[in-house]
Amino acid sequence: MALEEREAAGSRRNMVRLLLAFGALGAAGALGFAFRAPRSKVSPSRSPWLRIDEGAKGLDDPGEPPVLWLALGTLSPSRRSAILDEIEAAMASVEARSNPLLVDLVEDDVVDVFRRSQGWLLPLCTAASALLAPSYEGPDGFRVEVLAANAPAEPAGVRAWRSEPEDARARRARFLAWPASRSVIVRTPSKEAARRVEDDLRNACTERDSAVALVLDRRLLDGGSPESRLDSVLARLEKARKRIETEDTLPLVPKAPVPGIPISSWVMLDDGELFVVPKLGALSPVPRFQSEIQKRLEGTACDLIAL
Repeated sequence: MALEEREAAGSRRNMVRLLLAFGALGAAGALGFAFRAPRSKVSPSRSPWLRIDEGAKGLDDPGEPPVLWLALGTLSPSRRSAILDEIEAAMASVEARSNPLLVDLVEDDVVDVFRRSQGWLLPLCTAASALLAPSYEGPDGFRVEVLAANAPAEPAGVRAWRSEPEDARARRARFLAWPASRSVIVRTPSKEAARRVEDDLRNACTERDSAVALVLDRRLLDGGSPESRLDSVLARLEKARKRIETEDTLPLVPKAPVPGIPISSWVMLDDGELFVVPKLGALSPVPRFQSEIQKRLEGTACDLIAL
């Protein structure tokens, strides 16, 4: 099986295993969505709708979503520069070993770079894979699709943002579609405040104890890389990956999105807003993620729009 096919299959298997591991908690109602931070502002009109299909068969094939691109794009510039340096050095090492006229002085491997970084990188890739997924499905065929922004209300659907008492069906739908129901939007009052808060949140993405996984601004949402170097490194990795032996769990699909085409059909951001996605492991206890964001916003005059 080709590397890209193994990676796509591995991503789907990982996603299913994660959903199964947490599905029992969701079905039992152990994870609620009632937490509201004191300064949060809820705008139900911005909430995406969740379409529920209780007789679905099989998971959709997501193809090759730009998971690695998004995970690296969400990093702070310094952290992203550091790992791109490592990737480039490892690729040069791989290329030297494949050329009898060159000498490999680094003796590193791209897989080893990702393996050394997987403690903080895999949670980001898991969140990116979930955010970019076309739908979410439980083992019994209970499928949830997040509808595009401004889609009409679904007669049998539920809002992703909890604005009414929820029954077991709505609770399960929101749990499966956790990137839509558990993320938050941070609204900043000025460019200076936006820069300060964005730097803090992006630095938090790689902190072991932080619940923050992804930070999207309008540029990332519209498929624009934060720096041209990210695209060039991924393009180089794309050319080299046939020579790279990898594992299903390592995120080595270097696909980049098409600039100008939103990577998500349902995330809506105005100017000066950031879309912040939690790590899967931070879904419980319920208040952990929002309370961390709330604490980081203290003294910034920023608003937290709770989803």
